Amino acid sequence: STLMVSNSTISGNTASSGGGIDNLLSTLMVSNSTISGNTGVFGGGVDSNGYMVISNSTISDNTAKYGGGIDNFQGSIAHIYNSTISYNSAAEGGGIYNSGTLTISNSAISANTGNISLSGLSNSVILNGGGIYNRGLLTLSASTVTGNTAATGGGIENTGTLSITSSYIGHNSATELGGGIANLGTFTLSNSTISHNSATLGGGVANLGSLTLSYGSVSLATSGGTLTLNNSYI
Repeated sequence: STLMVSNSTISGNTASSGGGIDNLLSTLMVSNSTISGNTGVFGGGVDSNGYMVISNSTISDNTAKYGGGIDNFQGSIAHIYNSTISYNSAAEGGGIYNSGTLTISNSAISANTGNISLSGLSNSVILNGGGIYNRGLLTLSASTVTGNTAATGGGIENTGTLSITSSYIGHNSATELGGGIANLGTFTLSNSTISHNSATLGGGVANLGSLTLSYGSVSLATSGGTLTLNNSYI
């Protein structure tokens, strides 16, 4: 089945999975819409266990344990185009929690928080990805990740496979490591800039995994990880 949401507002709802929308083994198409002020354990705004496309939309001010704005479940496929994911909060993945396959392009991930404690939903968890927590396959292009906060991975925490192209990761912060990005997986960065982020360790990138940097600039700390450089500036 297919659910199409267009020129609509979904707000003020609460559920265990998908405070705003729960896409269960179906196809979800969201366009020119706002999903805001919803609460869930998995996906405060949207929980997707299927196929999803979000375009020209705003996902904001939602709250969850996993994926304040969006939770993209393992085995699911999601595409986000020309959209804004902002002011969402979660214990893990303030803006987005991805364990499936996710493509983001021409979008802004901003001012999300990934280290809140939700009483009644879980024990206190202070971890992982203010803007995005990725444990699946994430491709980010022509987008910005800015002003997000967490304990680790202020902008992005990656324990899966992450590819960033022609994007800007800036002005994010982490109280522990990886102000811009905390990488514990496989990370490829090309034609992108990571700057003006802050953390105790690795203001730009804290790399404990595999990082390949091509035609980009970044400040980083690497410990027990692998770093490959090509025409890049550190």
